[in-house]
Amino acid sequence: MIRRTLLFAALVIAMTGHAMALTPVIESNQTNTLTDDTMRVAKPTSLAAGDMVLLIAISANNTAGPCYTATDGAFTTIQESGNATCQTAAWAAYKIATASEPDSYFVASACGSDAFVIWAVRVSGLDTWAPLNTVGSATNTAINQQTITLNGIATTRDSCLVFAIGSFDGGDGDPFSISGTGWSEYTQGVSGTSVSTDVGGLIGTATVDDTATTAAAVIDATGTTSDGWSGFQFAIHGHSTTDPPAASDSIYFQGTSAAGDSLCEDALLYSGGGGDDNFGGDTYGGAGLRANSTDGHIVVRFPNLDAIATDWGITSSDVDSMRIYLYCREAPSDSVYAEFCTQSWVEGTGTGNATDSIGVSWTYRDSTDHGSNYTAWSTAGGSHSSTTSSKTMVDATGAYFAFLIEQTAAQLWIDVPSTNWGVVMWGLSATDAAFETSEGTDGQRPRITIYLSGGGAGGTPNGRRRRALLRGGQ
Repeated sequence: MIRRTLLFAALVIAMTGHAMALTPVIESNQTNTLTDDTMRVAKPTSLAAGDMVLLIAISANNTAGPCYTATDGAFTTIQESGNATCQTAAWAAYKIATASEPDSYFVASACGSDAFVIWAVRVSGLDTWAPLNTVGSATNTAINQQTITLNGIATTRDSCLVFAIGSFDGGDGDPFSISGTGWSEYTQGVSGTSVSTDVGGLIGTATVDDTATTAAAVIDATGTTSDGWSGFQFAIHGHSTTDPPAASDSIYFQGTSAAGDSLCEDALLYSGGGGDDNFGGDTYGGAGLRANSTDGHIVVRFPNLDAIATDWGITSSDVDSMRIYLYCREAPSDSVYAEFCTQSWVEGTGTGNATDSIGVSWTYRDSTDHGSNYTAWSTAGGSHSSTTSSKTMVDATGAYFAFLIEQTAAQLWIDVPSTNWGVVMWGLSATDAAFETSEGTDGQRPRITIYLSGGGAGGTPNGRRRRALLRGGQ
């Protein structure tokens, strides 16, 4: 039986300890140079489903962005740098390739026609369901600079491949070079030779075996040539191969606090105010998640459990059970119930105001304009099964409380993702049990623990089960 230890939340992953992992590797790339407001580049050679496609572009644009968008909507922008002072720009985006990729990719500029160099890079051996580790801030220099020192980043998981992108204003800066501990040149290019209208730049890479602060990359223009520079660093991480990681290891995601990111979804359902306000983007600093016996229910779910299981090489038959954990901020010293939600719902991004009530509420499981266009729950307060999944005494603040998802349901959520609408929760007491949300404080967001069947050391104290801890958050 395959066993893994997992842990998930939102966009940035961190691992401590020394678990083995695969470091992502660059397999191939394509490049193009042109002057237009639409950049086109052929797909990398031998691209396979599950590979990462990185689009990296440098330009002579002198307008502060955001300027660039991949016309294939499956791409996610990583970072964009540039402004009118440095008079150059850099941009990167990624997607995970499918089995049917187009022959080429297009990137549109909203900032006019400029000279561009664009690369499409194929990367393999990465964590496909949350590949980005850390994204550094943009570095934009003044004019008349021979070098750019990019802002360093701290990788938070073992076995990362770190990229450094530098864009130089003008076609007279090459050949470029890169320095700094661990850095090496991957490729470089120029759009032409014009000092004023062309662009040149370099892509560097570094491999980080352990969690560490990556040294700042320094990219130089040739000789004494100087002009404006722009760029940034970012890191992607590999797939863990540990079976299982050592007990001292911990793996966690740190969220971006952006509502609607669909890694952990949750919302308060409040019957007051007409019962149609959405709280999908709220934190405990607002209403939080509140369960009671009168006017407050909670919906929470972790979608994509099937994709995570596939990525880690486990199947539903490996799963013993799951537990959802919520971090308590107000305790009623009474029980909170969880039952399986039986209808789909949309988290939304509202904070309880009538003007932002698109999404789930006490009355509606989705609403597009505060009740005029809506889909109602079959049962107000969240439709759910008649069988209680879990009942937990919530009697302390500043601690996580667990709600059991037994084996049949846990396996079904992996095998048939369309059944996974999480749980509806309410309290036995009229006094609120209040919990932090997935948009809330890091280290207090909802979590889910997957317990895997099988014996051996590790896991629970009696060694009967290995576990996979997934921490929720946006």
